[in-house]
Amino acid sequence: MAFPSEPANAMAYGHPLVIFLLALMLLIVWRNDPGRPSYLRAFGVGYAAYGAGVTLQTALWPDALALNVLITGGLYMTAVVGLCWGIVALADRKLFLGATLGIVVTVIGVRGYFSVLDANNVIRSVVLQAGVFVLLAQASWLARSLRHGSFSDRVLWWGFMLFCASALLRVALAVQRPATEYGFDTGAYWVVTQLTIYAFSLVLGMSLLASHAGRRIAEEQRASQCDVLTGLLNRRGFAQSLRKMLRRESHYALLAVDIDHFKAVNDTHGHAAGDSVLRDAARLIQDGTRRHDIAARVGGEEFALVMPGAGLVEAHEAAERLRTDFERHKFRVEGQSIRCTVSVGVAVMAGSVPVANGLKFADRLLYGAKNAGRNRVVCADYRQDSGERLVRISE
Repeated sequence: MAFPSEPANAMAYGHPLVIFLLALMLLIVWRNDPGRPSYLRAFGVGYAAYGAGVTLQTALWPDALALNVLITGGLYMTAVVGLCWGIVALADRKLFLGATLGIVVTVIGVRGYFSVLDANNVIRSVVLQAGVFVLLAQASWLARSLRHGSFSDRVLWWGFMLFCASALLRVALAVQRPATEYGFDTGAYWVVTQLTIYAFSLVLGMSLLASHAGRRIAEEQRASQCDVLTGLLNRRGFAQSLRKMLRRESHYALLAVDIDHFKAVNDTHGHAAGDSVLRDAARLIQDGTRRHDIAARVGGEEFALVMPGAGLVEAHEAAERLRTDFERHKFRVEGQSIRCTVSVGVAVMAGSVPVANGLKFADRLLYGAKNAGRNRVVCADYRQDSGERLVRISE
């Protein structure tokens, strides 16, 4: 083994040590996350592979040049593929597998040729860094949606882009390197390579952890505000989503929707069938909403829909469409089709009225629809006075 002799060059081993620690941190977070996100594992494996590669190259172990070049080249390409795989997975995309494998095989093959048959470290270094650039450029393009994400996502993506660009600098410095040099030295290529990879490893690793933490926090918040069965908002999420929105609106329409005779579905077909009907019902409600409307499941078989800025006529038309959609829809239960209808209460409220109060008014109208025979819509506008002004009872 050839160890750096100068104390100042102890950083040659301090650098991979930090990379190993980051790899361990990423893999521990991955292992302890119930979702086991693949991007954390890919980054962790990539960091570990790079740390192993630079340690072996610095120590010149094994000391047979050709074998060292092949092993470290394989580790370096594993590291790059790991980083690329990770950032692309974070953006919910996949690498071009054929192109990626082609680049990896080409780089390792060329390094092997110019180690065994024609020893030339310049070509080996240039090909390695050129391959790194192409792989990073591909991943940057595929993961470009991250540049519109959270702050940590943007830092990660731009850091990845700069890391990709730094590979071109390393290509230029590799061309000027003596053809016989290999392993640790104090030349510009080796120093710049170590410093750039060290710096970007820290930036990418920490921003990835921050991005992952932000995603987990957002998921926990969504989980606490969403109904598990239907995917709609629950009462808590409904109230929080509307609090800021309604401050900007002079009025809003609130639809209280209840599935008629839902208990009979559970009693006749079982609760699994009832759950299936509720999921279909949620989909019908969501399909009938405008882009800025907000729907929620607020009870067992009761749903609510808020239409910001909607007047009585528009809200009544939406409720009628929803009632008709339910009436026509065939709910699939245990291989057979059943029919379900809904009763709807529609209340138009001033924007200053809290949603909780609006729900009480809409519920009162809903009960009126049920008392009138179900499969009906009852509407009222409460903005002008305290009296109800019924448009009509629709059926």
